[in-house]
Amino acid sequence: MSVILSRYSTPTVLPACVRSIEALPNLHTLQIVRTHHKMSTVLKSAFEGHVFPQVRTISLPSHAHHILRCCPEVRKVICISRMDSSTLVSAIARCCKKVEEVQGFRGPENVMKRTVFPPFLASSLNVLIMSCSGLAKAVPNLRSIKFDDYIPPVGIPSLEPQKKSHPYILLNVSFF
Repeated sequence: MSVILSRYSTPTVLPACVRSIEALPNLHTLQIVRTHHKMSTVLKSAFEGHVFPQVRTISLPSHAHHILRCCPEVRKVICISRMDSSTLVSAIARCCKKVEEVQGFRGPENVMKRTVFPPFLASSLNVLIMSCSGLAKAVPNLRSIKFDDYIPPVGIPSLEPQKKSHPYILLNVSFF
């Protein structure tokens, strides 16, 4: 199921969206194609208290993390926004302990700006460290992390502590 959620008529549209997800017991993939970044509070109100145990794969922007919290059985999480993914990491740690694969996660902008690396390297290094450290600690079943950005070879040694505790994590990294 692919959904675009706009701010238009949210008191009507969001409850209908929740009902439709609940009415589809064989829905295994949920793709939130787009939501407005100022909808986080409205999404929380609409989705809070609902559970979608049938969803195994979810693709969503980071500001739609309240929807992810409703999917306790999810195995694969894809972040489609080019923003800080820390809200998704928190949602996974609290509500989605069965996650095995993550893709497209990025680190917080304020941390990236403080690093000594050029911006394109800082972004990649930070997301690598943040995702592996935070997710490896929070999610015991994590086995695959896919990065969509360039990751310089210098970032790989920082993963050694995570690889020792989670030797089965597959890192899908591009070296250009």
